[in-house]
Amino acid sequence: MLINRRKLAVSVILKIDQELLDNQKLKIEFHLETDKEKKYEYSYYIYRDGKVTYRKDKYSLLIPKYCECLEIPLVFSGAYRVLLFLKEDGKVIQKISTKERVYDARKATEIFTIFENEKVFFHDIPIKYMFEKHNQSNQLAIVFSGIYKDEFRGIKDAAKYNYIRTLEPLKINKLFILDNYFGKFCYYLGEGGNSLYESATLALITKIMNQLNVPKKNVLTIGSSKGGTAALYFGLKYGYQHIIVGAPQIFPGKYLKNVLSKRSTFISKRLFEIINEEEPFSFERFNRLITNELIMCDHKPNISIHIGSGDTLYQTDILPFQKLCIKQGINPFIEVSDYSDHGLTGTYFSPFLLQRLDKLL
Repeated sequence: MLINRRKLAVSVILKIDQELLDNQKLKIEFHLETDKEKKYEYSYYIYRDGKVTYRKDKYSLLIPKYCECLEIPLVFSGAYRVLLFLKEDGKVIQKISTKERVYDARKATEIFTIFENEKVFFHDIPIKYMFEKHNQSNQLAIVFSGIYKDEFRGIKDAAKYNYIRTLEPLKINKLFILDNYFGKFCYYLGEGGNSLYESATLALITKIMNQLNVPKKNVLTIGSSKGGTAALYFGLKYGYQHIIVGAPQIFPGKYLKNVLSKRSTFISKRLFEIINEEEPFSFERFNRLITNELIMCDHKPNISIHIGSGDTLYQTDILPFQKLCIKQGINPFIEVSDYSDHGLTGTYFSPFLLQRLDKLL
């Protein structure tokens, strides 16, 4: 009898033949395979970003071996999937889901993710992120990314997440945010002097904080090099209490113009894509991004900085920043290690990060 039931179970199969995004629509082709002469009907739900946005409650007749096609207009940006229901003689006997596909409605393009738990947040523009939730934690660590080596060559979508493995053992809520403004880094700001990426990043952070009910005093911003600059910027500007950074660029304009531009013509070009050359003082605004927020800061965050003694940023950026912090009544904790290569920052910053987190958590 058990064998017969198994045969019966596979004698009716709803199969999805094709899923594609075409002409601002999600098209799904499917058919029913069966050797039984019964009445079959189908219905479906449309999900966007995990929420049901449409329910087709009325079932439609489904003819065996006949290809059916759904065309779903993609009006809004988001992660879409469709859940199909199959009824046999009025009873649901099968549910089958399409793959989740991320669509940017403004650009009319599909956005591809790499990691299983990578998501895309839309706030006028798309932002890729990874979020790890820990129910026992009331703190949130936000990790910003540095410049990956392939980005120096102008390769699109080359940005990488940082310190995922380093933070893996810690039972704390973690938000890893990619700096990827339509394929290029932008210091989590935007292009042409705009702040679209900054606004979207802040909206994502605020959404996660609200979901977790985490206050600003329990938020930690983390990053090294460019990621450190972003961690300082968001921490100072938006009132997050703990900032842990490695070799941050306090004067990012000068660093891109005088240091990184010598290594890459793309970096030189990218600098002037981020700022708006036609606006007065656009370079100065970008270059004084951190010092301006420090002066305007109305809270006193805990700032921890790691730097190599031979890293050029130690003399040109970190020491002047330390003096300005003290003037503002903030005494940053600074660890200086014996190395010169800025490229080794991640190696030395990882243990420093864990040590500082151990004291804070």
